[in-house]
Formats: sequence, structure tokens, C-alpha cells
Amino acid sequence: MPKRETFWDRRAGHYDNGSSKRGPAYARKMDRMRALLGPADLVLEFGCATGELSLDVAPFVRHVHGIDLSAGMIQRAQA
Repeated sequence: MPKRETFWDRRAGHYDNGSSKRGPAYARKMDRMRALLGPADLVLEFGCATGELSLDVAPFVRHVHGIDLSAGMIQRAQA
């Protein structure tokens, strides 16, 4: 049986277009996370979507593993 495309799979191609990543709230969130995380930490992000947050955190920790139910979102994250 072929896999059904999900709501999030259909949105994966343009999901990052609506990102609030460029705003001051995102910068504050990243500052708070960097203060809590260190180079020996392992991070697991549930609902990682296209991996924007995981990719931004990755330089500051040992390893990040992102999980999402949408195959389309994971494909975008891997790209």
C-alpha cells in the first residue's frame, strides 16, 4: 500500500518561508538554549520539521537527533 501524503508532507516545501527565525523572539530563544547547552550535550528534538532549530543548535552541542512524523519534513531537513 503506498504511503499517504500527510498534511505536513504537503507543507514541507514551503514550511520555512513562514519561519519566525529572523525575529528577536527567536534570537532570545537561541540565547537561552545556548546558555543551557554545552559541547558534551546530546539533543533530541521531537517534531523537528525541517530541522531549522536543530541545525542552529548543532554547533553548540555534541550531537542533535531530530524526529518528525512527516517524511517530507525529514527529507527537507536532510537536504
